[in-house]
Amino acid sequence: MRPIVYGLDADMAQTIDDFHVDWPRLVTVGKAATKDDFPYLNAIAQYTNYCIEPFGIFAHSFHFQDDPQFDRVLNLVHALPFVEQQFIPRLLARTNAMQALGEFAQDFGTLEEALQKVKFTCINPFLLTGMLADYLFRYGMYSYFYKEHTANDARDLALSLVEATLGSDLEQIIAFQAQGPWGAWFDPHSCTDRTFLLLQKVRRKFWLFCFSHSD
Repeated sequence: MRPIVYGLDADMAQTIDDFHVDWPRLVTVGKAATKDDFPYLNAIAQYTNYCIEPFGIFAHSFHFQDDPQFDRVLNLVHALPFVEQQFIPRLLARTNAMQALGEFAQDFGTLEEALQKVKFTCINPFLLTGMLADYLFRYGMYSYFYKEHTANDARDLALSLVEATLGSDLEQIIAFQAQGPWGAWFDPHSCTDRTFLLLQKVRRKFWLFCFSHSD
């Protein structure tokens, strides 16, 4: 998040692989979350055009190991475009996170290619709560959150999700988002597919939230 001073560390790298992260050992699978674990997810579920579980929500936490090379990547991911572009495909397809993503793809090559195509982009931590709030406020298909709730309601629910998963220290937050499907889990008739990946550096943990619903 902090502005970086370009020097040997950044200038010598040309791809994310130049940081020599031990991707296969980096991530330990955490656990799945349900809509009842977070009020934000519960609100999404109420306006999703699904009649059965999981209500168009995929939510899962992951832990990552101490790795100095990965920490270098985290310090540069918001500043170097090639790191930003390659970060999520590596993190989800080249690590044990793949074990939790069988509903999206059955092999890492297919998953990595799909993640590259959807083009995850960094979210400025200063703007994260607002982006989540905006998504919720407009969410719905035949009934909509904004018709029954205020913008402040959406903001408060978004803030509760951020604080529950990431805490309040903005400098420890790395966040990504993507619009569109990147695996078989997404509803083929959806037009509101959205993914948020929220990472907390000190806690060594990240969350994956995917939303999709049918028209």
